[in-house]
Amino acid sequence: MSFFDQTELFSIVIAAGVMALIQVIIFYLYKQDKDRKYNEQLRRVEMEKLRESFEKRIYTLTERLVSQGDRWSDVNHLLLESKANNRGLLNMTSKVGLSSFLEASGIKRSDLEINDDLVFVITPFNNKYLSDYEEIYKTCNEVGLRCIRGDEEFIKGDILAHILKHIVKARIVIANINGRNPNVFYELGIAHALDKPTLIVSKSDQDIPFDLRTQQLVIYNEPTQLQEQLRKALLKITLRS
Repeated sequence: MSFFDQTELFSIVIAAGVMALIQVIIFYLYKQDKDRKYNEQLRRVEMEKLRESFEKRIYTLTERLVSQGDRWSDVNHLLLESKANNRGLLNMTSKVGLSSFLEASGIKRSDLEINDDLVFVITPFNNKYLSDYEEIYKTCNEVGLRCIRGDEEFIKGDILAHILKHIVKARIVIANINGRNPNVFYELGIAHALDKPTLIVSKSDQDIPFDLRTQQLVIYNEPTQLQEQLRKALLKITLRS
């Protein structure tokens, strides 16, 4: 074998070795990336389970906190004090002006048109309170209103903008404050700031004195009470507005 043949063979061996090394490196990097993605997915699942566990504990403790009438009154005193406000539901307006806050949230002037049959429900996105929403949904349908909540469709991007759009377009807003979810109270505050006709529903294990109830407040012990009181409140709004 000549010197040139040996040199060519040596070059081929080197090239093959380099190719094999590159393949090994690529395989190693691929495996590392795959393991990293798997570990990230596993951590997300574990974090979600942990979040659900903490959320469940918080809701359980909250329900114990407001399980008695006097405790409920202490926790919700700001809502009860609203009865001193001379503005009633019938004096509120569904129409909303386009503010800088709404514009910054992606709301357009075309989004300000009110849907006369639309009721938007602010509620915790937790299965624990799904039955509350189902009762509200059923009652709205019985009086000829269309009821929706913020998580019934897949949303890309900012869910707050999606919720704001529904609050703006809704004729009536219903807020379920069971569980005292901070997102619910934030969105409820926005509905009040926009001067939307808003009904607040809350469950209590003891009767709340009638004089503490306002047009804005629906307190119930059983689903049938929720349906009955909510139906009356909705009819008052729809028949007189």
